[in-house]
Amino acid sequence: MAEEWCGAKELVQSGLASFPIDARLLVALELALREGLVGGHWSSLRRSMSEDHDAVLHTPSASGEAELRWGCTKSGVTADNMCYVWAEDEPTLGLFQPLADALIAELAPTTPHPLMLYAASFIVHAPPGTSERSAIPHNDWDLNLPRGASFTALTPLYRGRACK
Repeated sequence: MAEEWCGAKELVQSGLASFPIDARLLVALELALREGLVGGHWSSLRRSMSEDHDAVLHTPSASGEAELRWGCTKSGVTADNMCYVWAEDEPTLGLFQPLADALIAELAPTTPHPLMLYAASFIVHAPPGTSERSAIPHNDWDLNLPRGASFTALTPLYRGRACK
């Protein structure tokens, strides 16, 4: 309980905080990324990185019931070996909902505003990854929004060895 409170306090004071996330919430996202996008569309992703080529990628859902739609672009990124891949429709956005629900539960006490998942994306890096030099500080939302009206949550997923 004390750790949760400290995270919320950090968020209120500085606008930055980290919260522990149950790794099981990331399983569906990691599967969609590794098997659907990277596994099935790596050449399209690399093309988006190298040519500033926008695309809509279609992948089957893990259950096989629905097709997932992903938008892909290099527009706005700073490194030659990365692109944005976002949920293009409601079923695809739904993959992120369990994680969003967990984050909203952590964030809700810090704001008087009702929170909801609005958009979700992967930032995909090709080897060798990105350097700190290419990560340019920026704001994801209009600075005129009331404090606590929107949040950007980053949840790293790594391919290869696990982080410590």
